[in-house]
Amino acid sequence: SALEMAEALRTAARGLEAGVLSVSPETFVGRQAELAFLEERFAAAAAGMGSVVFVTGERGAGKTTLVGEFLRRVQSGTSPVTVVAGRCTETQDGPGEAFLPFLDAMGRLLTSRGRDQASELLRTYAPTVCVQMPAALLPDPDGALRRQAAGATKERLIREGGDFMEAACRLFPIVLYLEDLHWSDPATVDMLHHFGCRLARQRTLIVATFRQADVDAAKAPLKRCVLDLVARGAARELALGAL
Repeated sequence: SALEMAEALRTAARGLEAGVLSVSPETFVGRQAELAFLEERFAAAAAGMGSVVFVTGERGAGKTTLVGEFLRRVQSGTSPVTVVAGRCTETQDGPGEAFLPFLDAMGRLLTSRGRDQASELLRTYAPTVCVQMPAALLPDPDGALRRQAAGATKERLIREGGDFMEAACRLFPIVLYLEDLHWSDPATVDMLHHFGCRLARQRTLIVATFRQADVDAAKAPLKRCVLDLVARGAARELALGAL
């Protein structure tokens, strides 16, 4: 019921505030080689050699479960790391909201323990991104952010988003999880390509999932992005077959 959902959310919020949120893990079997590959890419990113990993497979192949287990292991490690996630959503009328998974991920940063640092870095490096965020997360009482972002182009927003990520990963390594890219909009693909081209000397690992068949059928911009990043050596593809 709605009442039970509200109580569950309150319990989860209390656990997050206390820093102890107990979640029953899903049963996880197999995929040891795939996990080892993701952990290897994270170790390289933590050492300043970031990259993108595209986890591909058809519906039900276990993409979300694999990445979820990887993120759980990363977060349970002894070294501090920033883990954020954003998701593309399916729409009936074509591409979804521009930059949706990136804005989703940045919104989660602004509700995390590091929200004060994230807010300061966004205001400093990415005012055009700031004005895309809900006012409750990034207040702009005197309109300074909107004045800075006035007349901004899509290209400027993408560049400033990359500047923010580069500054943020100097504090702690970052794992950015982008889910269901087969539903991505063209602006999201452009931002992903820009980020990917800048990762070689950053402490950032981007893990992105998509269904290969959907991309082959109808997502030419994403397909070109993946092929180009892989050709540059900035990305790897991790294709999941049957268990």
